[in-house]
Amino acid sequence: MNRKLIRNSTYSIAIVLALFLFASLAHAQAQPETTSPQTATTQAWADSQARFDTQIHFHGANLLVVTTAQPTHRQKCRVQSFDTDQLVCAASHGHKPRVFHQQDINALITPGQHTPTLLYVLSCATAGAGVITGAVFLAAISIAAAIPVAIVGGALLVASPLLAVLGYGDAPDRVLYQQPGTTLRAAIR
Repeated sequence: MNRKLIRNSTYSIAIVLALFLFASLAHAQAQPETTSPQTATTQAWADSQARFDTQIHFHGANLLVVTTAQPTHRQKCRVQSFDTDQLVCAASHGHKPRVFHQQDINALITPGQHTPTLLYVLSCATAGAGVITGAVFLAAISIAAAIPVAIVGGALLVASPLLAVLGYGDAPDRVLYQQPGTTLRAAIR
């Protein structure tokens, strides 16, 4: 009797699982998950617009535009407006504003920061040399006051390469939008 109960329970569970599987397959076939290339492009454009609004979010931000007509050339753009179907770049140097339609854009790139390291080294070293020169003139009046000033100047002079490395804030260019199905041929720095 106990075996008969276990067998009936097993059959009942198997039937419920089979019905669940059949219903799942029927549901999956009833709602096919197809996305057209146009829908994917529109979604990628909307995502990049949202990222622009949240990360860069100010009028006049700079972008680099790569078009389908010139896929290896990056065009600078000071953003005037970023709509659902186009990007408008502000006028510069007497030219009209440029309008890029969504279908004409291969990629939008946010330019990275490129820190002039040599400027950091030279400015810190110059400040150190100036402080040491001041210490030399101060030594004519008071040696006790000139020694700490010379130490600070020497520290600035010696630490200038270290300060340049610590102040090195390079950030690479980032792709904000890339048209689905395309490869980026413009150089990213």
